Amino acid sequence: MELLIEKEEIKNGEIITGKVKGKLGKVKIYETRLQGDIVLKGWDDNKKIDYFFATEKSFFGYLSSKIGHPFFVVKDDIVECYIDYYDTEFDDYVEIEPLVILHGNVDMLVNVYADMVKKNLEPSFSNWNPIGWSCKWNCLTNFKESLDYAKKYPFEVFQIDFWYKNIGDWEPKFSSFEEIAKEIKSYGMKPGIWIAPFVVLEGSDIFKEKKNWVVKDEKGNPKKIYNIDGKGLYALDLTNNEVEEHIRNIFLRIKNAGFEYFKLDFLFAGIVEGKRKKNLTPIQAYRKGLKLIRDLLGEFIVGVRAPLLPSIGYVDGMKITDISEKGLYGVLRDVITRYFMNGRWWWNAPDFLLGNNISTTQKKLFFMTVGILNNMLFLSDSLKGNLENYLFKAALKLRGGKVFVKNIGAKGYEIKAIGTNIGDVRFRLCIETEKSEFYIE
Repeated sequence: MELLIEKEEIKNGEIITGKVKGKLGKVKIYETRLQGDIVLKGWDDNKKIDYFFATEKSFFGYLSSKIGHPFFVVKDDIVECYIDYYDTEFDDYVEIEPLVILHGNVDMLVNVYADMVKKNLEPSFSNWNPIGWSCKWNCLTNFKESLDYAKKYPFEVFQIDFWYKNIGDWEPKFSSFEEIAKEIKSYGMKPGIWIAPFVVLEGSDIFKEKKNWVVKDEKGNPKKIYNIDGKGLYALDLTNNEVEEHIRNIFLRIKNAGFEYFKLDFLFAGIVEGKRKKNLTPIQAYRKGLKLIRDLLGEFIVGVRAPLLPSIGYVDGMKITDISEKGLYGVLRDVITRYFMNGRWWWNAPDFLLGNNISTTQKKLFFMTVGILNNMLFLSDSLKGNLENYLFKAALKLRGGKVFVKNIGAKGYEIKAIGTNIGDVRFRLCIETEKSEFYIE
């Protein structure tokens, strides 16, 4: 392995760039001391932190993930900065993912970092920041009733879930794609659809007939990456030309049927470690597959369970949290502390607010926060239930402003938005105590 590193002083900190070649695994490119407690993280699995993290007075972040997977290991007061190339061999030099270390107030630094990533990757995404309803579970069995309820709200998108016979085969259980899309359009909404293009489920026809299409483990067997209802989920090898043609045919079929909004789930499957047909890193394979879909569709794409930096430029919206894993408080914290991505890399998509055990106060915190932060706003609760329509309308009125969040490292946040639909506003809240104050300025 050969690694050439250059460190350059910049305003508020330094940037580390360079190039590397050889057979590359986990390459440590830099090491430094940490001062202060960590208050913000990218993705964290307790062993490493992906992409970025911050203390109250410093910010560590990579500016891209085009070839390798960047991460940090923090031991005591030492920060080790790595890029994982998954034992891929490079005969020629490749540029490393740039790393910045910034110093100052974290409330300011998150925006500095977001702008640096934007400048480096120059993402293109839709100007449209949609609102809509996600049709969960068995709503297709009473499809027209669901549409009748939905038309009472100012939804722009009606997105269907659980429409398929099996994950990977992608055949509708009920009406045809064309009939579903036509019916939704007749109600004045854009047809949206959930799909997981990079995975196949054990028991699907694709898995039974095309086991050579999936990523393999060290022994050459299909590598299981997840379980759904007791069945294994497997990642498609996005370097395989036959897989590429399979994905192309699926999306052309759905797009030509009239769908205009695509929610792509389980995207992390594209970067799982394992054996692939071509000598590409999982990151390169993932970006290759996502670029294929982006180029085919030209429609609104939302990434779900997706790696952050490798997805920039290929999605219009990104689900940035998960209520099933983190609960309401965790979702609100993610929505607030990751606000700096919104409108720069994509539109942030908070998870759905589901469940009858959520109080009106909690719903108010959710709607007010999502609205003032100008996030995508999608609902999934039953529309014939006790949905607080006034909160939904209030959230819509709070959108459209230029946002700044204070006290990212604290328990109580202050959100300011200039130029919302009702003017300049300020929202102070503490998630744990569920206390909040709202001001029109």
